[in-house]
Amino acid sequence: MSNFTTDAETISTVSATGPLRRGTLVYTRAGLAMLFIWLLWGDFCFTLMEQVIPSIMPLKLKALNTPNWLMATILTAIPTAMATVASPILGYQSDRLRTRWGRRIPFLFIATPFVALALLLMAFSPEIGSFIHRTFLAGKDISPTTVIIACITIFMMGYKFFDLVSNLIFSYLLNDVVPATHLTRFYALFRIAGIAASASYNYFIFQFGESHTREVLLGAALLYFVGFMQMCWKVKEGEYPPPPETLDKRKGFRSEAETYFKECFIHRIYWYYFLHTACWNIGGASYIFTIFLNLSLGITLDQHGKILGVAQVLTALLLYPAGIMADRLHPLRVMVWVKIGILASVLLNMIWLFKTFSPQTNFYILVGITAVTLPLNVLYAAAMSPMIMRLLPASRFGQFCSACFMMVSLFSILSGIAVGATFDLIRRFLPEAVWGRDYCYRFAPVWTFIFFSIGLVFLLLLFREWKRCGGDTEYKAPGFDN
Repeated sequence: MSNFTTDAETISTVSATGPLRRGTLVYTRAGLAMLFIWLLWGDFCFTLMEQVIPSIMPLKLKALNTPNWLMATILTAIPTAMATVASPILGYQSDRLRTRWGRRIPFLFIATPFVALALLLMAFSPEIGSFIHRTFLAGKDISPTTVIIACITIFMMGYKFFDLVSNLIFSYLLNDVVPATHLTRFYALFRIAGIAASASYNYFIFQFGESHTREVLLGAALLYFVGFMQMCWKVKEGEYPPPPETLDKRKGFRSEAETYFKECFIHRIYWYYFLHTACWNIGGASYIFTIFLNLSLGITLDQHGKILGVAQVLTALLLYPAGIMADRLHPLRVMVWVKIGILASVLLNMIWLFKTFSPQTNFYILVGITAVTLPLNVLYAAAMSPMIMRLLPASRFGQFCSACFMMVSLFSILSGIAVGATFDLIRRFLPEAVWGRDYCYRFAPVWTFIFFSIGLVFLLLLFREWKRCGGDTEYKAPGFDN
């Protein structure tokens, strides 16, 4: 697929002799096409697999009468707590790992089988939980349902940890192997592949999430294992310069931790980026309850999946021209306007706080809101990753991404529990006989609007600091050469 040069240029360097170069990797046009094909295939399998858990497990846990606060803890808080600890280690160590297979691929080879295994175990969690209850807890004051929920929690923790490894390292790999001159158009295609996977799942598979949970989980495990391992085998990394030393030139955890935090938080522009991302993710913590909101409005799983599927197909068709626009205007500038629009669009979802319509009318309203927000989501998908790559230093890209992830995790650990507890509290103060059991989920856009507003303030501060540091033509990551 590619040939290697022997010079010691850094991975972020693009040769002046041609556009098909990333560090020591040199591609022919055919080689670059094959790189794109394998990366896009890996992303298709990865995205389809990642659609399953957040869409099916809330339904599974609700069927087991799991309280909202516990559901949010299992699906959000516990995985986020693990990510807080693991992401800095993964980012720092993968930037500095040097093997014959590269610095990213070894992590992916190890994590992929365990992700598939965790999905397999979750597929059989009712049987496993019942077996444990019969064999070890018979006669105890513990119900089989409690044991099943405990099994799901344990398997979910395993899944989330290894999925975290794959998710983070895969994003770092893309920045290492794709030529800088082709990043924007690649990410347009990358998003299209992901949307194709997501749309396929939502349109054809999601409607069977409750009735055929096991089959969906097993299918996702098999596809992901085969497809992602194929990608890991086919994509090759280049040669890297020696890893950067710690600030005090010493080895050991203390020196590495000190270097990590001093480098990642060296400048306020990075603080603004981290805080903006954290607030935006806190606002999105309510999204896991969106399915319950739609169901309470009389929208079926089939209708919900088809709305998402059609929207994602349209997004895929518009992504490439959106990527060109974002490249010309600069992704950060585009992101500012997009997030202002997204914040305004959240207000549209508050309509159900004030009036109740028929299920058919609710369906048409949801279709209309989706149509209004579609262009914003397209531009968001096109601009997000290129914005991050232009903002953060390339030589320590994994390290800085992990610092952002850690910051997001620290803020999100409690938000996952808090949003579920908020809905439980609202339900307590709104009589079920008058308002209905699921009216509390109509407050989800209120939660989102509050934290999106705070996040937008940090994004505007980030934009101002970016312009002060050089803007479109002169910007370099503060504190680093690349």
